Amino acid sequence: IGKPSGIVIHHSLTKDGNTESWTSIKKYHVETLGWADIGYHGGCEIVDGKMRGFDGRPIDTIGGHTVGRNNMLGFCFVGNFDSSAPSDEMLIYGAQYVAGWCRMFDLSIDKLHKHSETAPKTCPGTSFPWDKFLTLVKRYI
Repeated sequence: IGKPSGIVIHHSLTKDGNTESWTSIKKYHVETLGWADIGYHGGCEIVDGKMRGFDGRPIDTIGGHTVGRNNMLGFCFVGNFDSSAPSDEMLIYGAQYVAGWCRMFDLSIDKLHKHSETAPKTCPGTSFPWDKFLTLVKRYI
């Protein structure tokens, strides 16, 4: 895809638990939806009480996460952040991950977008602390 034009932030809208959900999300995207790979380029979740990060599609390939915006990278916070906010640990981890992409591709903070900006969804969640997340990303850039 060359240089991505931005980054879209998502939540999985699924309840996070003690087992890894990333593999199930990938299985759904590939086996049910018929996609070549998981739609996101990266993500994070808490598995058995420990923060884990996941690489998804290669960052040089078109995503499958936002209709009309798949030339952007997609990052997914696993969990339902309509019902509650992500933990500080998860927010910090995700901000560091996304800041790495910003540094790699020379993307400024204004190139980060909520999925809800382009789709009739609440993504990354009505309880997701967007301003706090942007402040953290800016700090880590």
